[in-house]
Amino acid sequence: MGSARFHIARAERNYDACLFMRSEYPEWAGVALFYSALHYVDAALADERHLHKDERNPRKHVGFEKDARGRNQIVLGEYPGIGVEYMSLYDMSRRSRYDLGRLSVGLGGDDATPLTLMIGQWQNVKDFCLKRKASRAS
Repeated sequence: MGSARFHIARAERNYDACLFMRSEYPEWAGVALFYSALHYVDAALADERHLHKDERNPRKHVGFEKDARGRNQIVLGEYPGIGVEYMSLYDMSRRSRYDLGRLSVGLGGDDATPLTLMIGQWQNVKDFCLKRKASRAS
């Protein structure tokens, strides 16, 4: 239970960072948004008793070793309802960090921007993960 609370606190802090950076550094706001989603996923995974402990506490995005699953594979396999949205946030984050800021053009501003669309994806990931956790708390 302590692990889940930690991840939810980190998720909230990363979302706050997203909002803080949104107007001046929209590409980095998107990175913070992805990490918020990651922590909501980790909070939900922490209580998945049918998973091996390494999968309840993933340390990698992708598992390359034989029979290993990273967080991305676990989300796609265990939570297919949010798989596309989570992977979209992951991809945006990687491209923002490693593709020389190519996503920074057009990420700020009005409601039609990619960042606003990403916030919608993030909201769906968050809602799914919190409902998943709540359903096990009963």
